[in-house]
This record gives sequence, structure tokens and C-alpha cells, in this order.
Amino acid sequence: MNRNDLATEIERAASILPRRGFLKLAGGAAVAGLLPTSCADLPRHLQVPPSRPLKVLKLWEYAFITAMTRRMLGRRPAEMIDAREVDPAVYLDDILPLLDPGIYEPLRYVFGLVEYFPWPILPKWGRFTRSSEEVQDRVLLDMQDSRSEVLRAAFTAFKLLSGPSFYAHPAAWKLMDYPGPPWRAPERHAESMRYPASWPAIH
Repeated sequence: MNRNDLATEIERAASILPRRGFLKLAGGAAVAGLLPTSCADLPRHLQVPPSRPLKVLKLWEYAFITAMTRRMLGRRPAEMIDAREVDPAVYLDDILPLLDPGIYEPLRYVFGLVEYFPWPILPKWGRFTRSSEEVQDRVLLDMQDSRSEVLRAAFTAFKLLSGPSFYAHPAAWKLMDYPGPPWRAPERHAESMRYPASWPAIH
């Protein structure tokens, strides 16, 4: 997947989000003091590599995207992310400056809402990135099956972001048993972009 393709996926993710619903939730979050104000005490495996300053993402956004992608894609991708073989958040950070700033605004809202919103909106008490993997899975699965259009759209947006930003990196292709560039085996690369009915996609 080249940069233009990933940029298209980011635009698709942003376009499915019901902005009025998110703005209403975001307004309530601001009043309640839930929106991000600090990025202190990030877990080590979610911290930005010292050699890679961020271009667009904030530190807490990098941590959230990394944590969310680990749970969306399953064990083997999570191991590669933890080993820094693949860094989906860094890849997104490289693409975002190429897009209209307005495209990222609704995504930034939803990252903050899922990171900070507690029960009864989401089945957690603390921040998403500070929660156990079991709690993170519960949050994402709750979003997938939620009666709220906003939360279901957010889950779909996460799917559109997590797979492409992971498999865009050549190191990830070995999970498809394919070592070469996608244009030499487009059907293999396309396969990695599909999401099965079951979740997570890879165990």
C-alpha cells in the first residue's frame, strides 16, 4: 500500500463518522473535564521512540493508536508492534501532514473520547491506554455491537485505520507468507486489507 492509498483509507475513516454526534459528545466531555489535557505516565510500550519526533500526532494520540491497533489486529501483529518492527502510529503520522487538516479533526475527537470516556458510555473506568488488554478488548467489542451510531462508526473507523497502517509496512507482509512488494502479488496484499466476521482478525 502506497501513501496515496493509505491517505484514501484515512479519508474514508473520517468520512463515516457522524460529526454532529461526535461534536455533541465532545462538548459533554469538555464540560466533564474528560478530554485530554496530559500525556504523562504513558506505558513504556506505548511511548514514542526517542529517535522519531512526531509531526502531527500528540503523545497521547500515538499511545492510543498503538494500543488500539494492537487489540484490533491480534497477537502476532501486536508482537511486531511491541518489537518496533512495525509502527502503525508513526506511519499515520507521516501521512497526516499530506491531508486537509479538517479530515483529521473527527478522528482526533473519537480518539479522545474512547481514550477518556468511562462507564456508562464505555465499559471501563480509567483511560483506554492504562487499561488491561481484557478491558481494551471489551471496550472495542462493545463499540462494535453498540446501539449508538457514533460508537459503531468509531469502531468501523478504527478498522479502516488499523489494518492498512500496519500492512503498509513491508515487515508486516511475512504474516501473509509473502516477502515481496504488493504489486507483484496484489491478491495477497488485498487479502490483508479484508476483515473477517470474527474479531480480532489475526490470533
